[in-house]
Amino acid sequence: MNYWPLLGIAVIVIGFLLRFNPVPVVVCAALSSGLLRDVMLALEISLRMAITITVDHKLNAGALD
Repeated sequence: MNYWPLLGIAVIVIGFLLRFNPVPVVVCAALSSGLLRDVMLALEISLRMAITITVDHKLNAGALD
């Protein structure tokens, strides 16, 4: 399970503890959670593609026979 998107909760807690304006704090928390979710999803997809391409290349080259 990916816990990075939960960083938005920490942004909210820190922002409220420092008594910042609530609207920008919540907007920043939402943006950070959304961006981290997309970044982690993109990294997972690229890693799976790289593994698939590497294994396929090795199978075609006969390295895994």
